[in-house]
Amino acid sequence: MVEDLLDRGAVDEWREEDAVTKAEKRRQAAYKAKLPLSLKQVREALKSASEKTDDARPRSCADRRNSISMACSIDGVGLINLVSRNTSALETFSRKFVEVLIMRSLIMKTIAIVITALLATSPAVAISRLSPLKMTCEQARATVHNQGAVIFRWSSPRGLPLYDRFVRNSRYCDANEYAEWKRIPTRDESCPVLFCENLDRLDGDFIIPDNSL
Repeated sequence: MVEDLLDRGAVDEWREEDAVTKAEKRRQAAYKAKLPLSLKQVREALKSASEKTDDARPRSCADRRNSISMACSIDGVGLINLVSRNTSALETFSRKFVEVLIMRSLIMKTIAIVITALLATSPAVAISRLSPLKMTCEQARATVHNQGAVIFRWSSPRGLPLYDRFVRNSRYCDANEYAEWKRIPTRDESCPVLFCENLDRLDGDFIIPDNSL
């Protein structure tokens, strides 16, 4: 049996295992020896930091003027009060900030609603588009008078599409325009209505016509 173990090299394997086991035990022992020293160094470092903090604090309440510290010493209750005050201030600021955002949002929505309402009631948006060839001259003039501004569409004798914006008076024109007469075809006759003409067409005449339907 001994010869068999020797032939298989079991003794060498046991020796290698023993060497590995001994090395592992030495490594663990060295680690345990270093551990207390490390903890001791940590304690000394904390103690040194605490002493430096104590030196930085004012030695008496009379030293408050020369210190940025809020008190000579802060115990647990004082720390809780300090944190509570800061938390309350932060909550107040957050609440005010949210209120400002809400008010701003409401103002923007109100402005948008007002602009939409103004555009919906303005002549340029609510203007009708009609064909004068389906009306008599009297009906066409009455439509322009009642609505203030109308777009008439018709075709020329050559079949080309024609259109223009016709108004009751100059108040429905831009600042650099005035209401001028123009004839359009209707179902019964050539009908005189007003459209917006540029002031440059007056050729230097300072008297602006005040035409109205």
